Amino acid sequence: MTEYPEPREATSEELRERMQNQIRQKNEMSNSIAKMKYRIAVWSGKGGVGKTTFAINLAYALSEKFKTGLLDADIDCPNVMAALGITDKMQISEGKLLPIRKNNLQIASMGAITEGAILWRGPLISRAIEQFLSDVNWNVDCLVADLPPGTSDAPLTIAQHLKPTAFIIVTTSDDMALLDAKKSILFAQRLKFPVLGIVENMSGNIFGEGGGEKLAKEMNVSFLGSLPLDRKIIDYLKNGTPLHKTEFKDVFEKIIEKIK
Repeated sequence: MTEYPEPREATSEELRERMQNQIRQKNEMSNSIAKMKYRIAVWSGKGGVGKTTFAINLAYALSEKFKTGLLDADIDCPNVMAALGITDKMQISEGKLLPIRKNNLQIASMGAITEGAILWRGPLISRAIEQFLSDVNWNVDCLVADLPPGTSDAPLTIAQHLKPTAFIIVTTSDDMALLDAKKSILFAQRLKFPVLGIVENMSGNIFGEGGGEKLAKEMNVSFLGSLPLDRKIIDYLKNGTPLHKTEFKDVFEKIIEKIK
């Protein structure tokens, strides 16, 4: 049987050091965020709507105009690294995590730290997000954050730390996805975060089309456009071809124009 040391009271010195470390990290996080002019949260109420693929391509498009970072803020199920075909791990230099670099992007993800299943509760997820914002050596004007789906504690914690300058809601035209997308918009509005608009993804015969634009009108937010359910999009991603350089560029051009 494993023996554990007897618990003891923390000394005043240990408590003071712990508090100082927490204050230091919060100050570093605030300083890091303050340097990012644009902080864009890509979000969906429902998983499986292609949010990560869209976030990656949005970051690529923005990197043509700004120094851009991509934060895979889905701590439990980080997919950005796999989607980009990156197997490198984040390195540490002078006490800072170095973001993975691909083309013009700086990328941070739990997938670049561990490959195992991540079974964390709220406080640990909050701590991880704080570290991604304070301890990563970001050198960016614009940060795109791929948030976890839903309206639970995880996206709330991330939003409160990141203080997004804009939310982009990704949905399909499926009724359930639209219902959850509406909840996401209400969530952002309740927290007084600006919603840049809605993107309808995987539009076409299977999930339907037009639902995203209808929801945008209902919620009085901008409709940013739609992307079809098209095998070409996956092929472009696998080949490393950003969508803003293809026939699907219109959505990304519209978003960049609204951001500027």
